[in-house]
Amino acid sequence: MPRHTRRRESSRRAAEDGQALVEFSIVGGFFVLLVLGIINFGYTYEKKIIVATAANNGARYGATHATSLSNAAAPNADTIQGVVRATSPSLTIPNTDTNILVRYYKLAAGLTLCGTYTVAGAGSVTYVAGYNSGNCGVQDDVVDVKVSVTSVFAAPILTDLFKNGITLTNEVAIVIAS
Repeated sequence: MPRHTRRRESSRRAAEDGQALVEFSIVGGFFVLLVLGIINFGYTYEKKIIVATAANNGARYGATHATSLSNAAAPNADTIQGVVRATSPSLTIPNTDTNILVRYYKLAAGLTLCGTYTVAGAGSVTYVAGYNSGNCGVQDDVVDVKVSVTSVFAAPILTDLFKNGITLTNEVAIVIAS
């Protein structure tokens, strides 16, 4: 084989190696972003399942212990807020009105709001006019527990897209038993 043909093949292989390196860096970058996106999606979906379970457990507990409420930052496990927080040991759900909202509705009056529990201040139920502790949040009423958490992403590109994260919310309403 002539010398100039060998040189041409050698330079062609070197050019192909450089092209492969450029292609790999482009495709590899997208692949890393895809993998990080999948991991973040899985983590966020896990949080969504935890929020749904926490709201469900809080409402189920509230159906039998409707007036067991707490405004403590770390409420006892024998309160609606405590049950919500105990459901999610891997996810911190602050006991605030934004994160854990407990409301009461009169079923007999067509699901009319009769009271809302607020953590702020003394931590008490604020009753709608005409309702009080004797006729709101009692048997055959509905306790509604809404849990909200903001999920932030770890992947830099997702953090740029969702600067404030994504709010995950679930709400469960159950009739209060005797």
